[in-house]
Amino acid sequence: MTDVTVQETAVPAEQMQAWGQSSNLGTEDFRLSNILLMHGMSKMVKDRDNPAKEGDFRDNRTGDLLGSIDNPMSFVPFHLEKRWDVERLEDGKWKWDRTEYFDQSNSSRPVSRSKGKFTEVNGERYFIMFRAFILRTEDLERGAVKPYIVDFKNSSRESGRVLGQTMFQDNNLEKVSPAGYTFQLRAEEVTNGENTWLAYSIAKDRKSERDEEASAFKMYKLLKEMDVSEAEVEQTANHAPDDLEF
Repeated sequence: MTDVTVQETAVPAEQMQAWGQSSNLGTEDFRLSNILLMHGMSKMVKDRDNPAKEGDFRDNRTGDLLGSIDNPMSFVPFHLEKRWDVERLEDGKWKWDRTEYFDQSNSSRPVSRSKGKFTEVNGERYFIMFRAFILRTEDLERGAVKPYIVDFKNSSRESGRVLGQTMFQDNNLEKVSPAGYTFQLRAEEVTNGENTWLAYSIAKDRKSERDEEASAFKMYKLLKEMDVSEAEVEQTANHAPDDLEF
């Protein structure tokens, strides 16, 4: 019997480019997962067949465990957006309806929660939120580049604002890119004196490695070129606990 040795060769760059251009998939076919902080009333936690527990950070599409209140998740941010989180009154109850970009055309809307009071406009309520687009450093260490979304809203909104200030102001003063530092995604207990719930928090960690920063920049360019959308998020379960805040 004769052994046959197959020599592996790299695929030429021009062939790689053609490979990516041969599909008829549209931008609507590419979606990003949102990392959800599990609460006691989250669907995954209430599902007895699901191993998710309160305090977990879970991929909303696959259910994968990405971190937890006991195991903070390290990430590199590559984009951040300020948005409106919109609730609509249905059957006498306020329910999450959609998110919208915050821009000059809608910046004059009244923020719904102010000093313990809610403002309603035509059956809708508007809340400021920050949407971060990130890469997990654990994924990058093993050569995987998978982007995620983290929504900072309600009790975690201030953490989103701080993230944005670091990315676009502090980093600029240091002459580093928005992805110049890594962060720890954490969870902490929040209380209003009567009720207690969990909310995201962040902590600046370390300077990004050059390959981490390069991966973040490539993903940012891809995000802008393809207008990649995000997966539908389990908004109700993730949003409800913060309705207790006054």
